[in-house]
Amino acid sequence: MTIPKDEISYKELVGKRGSNNVWLIRTIGGLNMVCVEAPGKAEIASVASHPAMAEFIAQQKDPSIKYTSLRKSLVTFDENDPILIKYSNYTDSIISLQKSK
Repeated sequence: MTIPKDEISYKELVGKRGSNNVWLIRTIGGLNMVCVEAPGKAEIASVASHPAMAEFIAQQKDPSIKYTSLRKSLVTFDENDPILIKYSNYTDSIISLQKSK
């Protein structure tokens, strides 16, 4: 997936997965993505409507992601929350598409 630079409204280094940087990226449309910078490419680790939810989903899918940026508080989500389930399913679809390429 290629996102033009003019479609990105925010980008922040938020952590590491091994030696790779982990970024939080927000598009102009409001989609938040946690992306892992891998050699020669970037992998989307999660997507969600809120940055905290994107980070939560990414860490659920890949516990090796370690966040280093400071936040006001730790956010947790009810795993039965329909919005969390929706974005978790979107993330699964994106991860599956990335693996098939």
